[in-house]
Amino acid sequence: MNRALILLFTLTLVSTLFAGDPPPLRRADAQRLLENMEWHEVNIVTIQQGVNNKGVVAPIYATIVALATRDSKHQQVLQNAYYDEERGWFFYELTEKGARIWTKERYIELKPWNTW
Repeated sequence: MNRALILLFTLTLVSTLFAGDPPPLRRADAQRLLENMEWHEVNIVTIQQGVNNKGVVAPIYATIVALATRDSKHQQVLQNAYYDEERGWFFYELTEKGARIWTKERYIELKPWNTW
């Protein structure tokens, strides 16, 4: 019985050590994400790692708090970022016609085949 508990504890510890948390969202990457969303004069105030703006905690979330300009208006920005192994850190918006995705490299628009 003790061997089984020790084995279970060891496997749990090893799997925790090797579980891949996403890399932290860096300020430069957060700035590029916001700039791809057409924000200008972006000043990152803070990046809250591991939490979204509703308080949900998970390593795939980050909340960006920034000051920026859009449409000639200076505004406060509170934006969720999400992590995906293939896309890295990104934002998304679901619409009736599909999804819009912003990464630090580019903007992607996904449309279901029946709306093309």
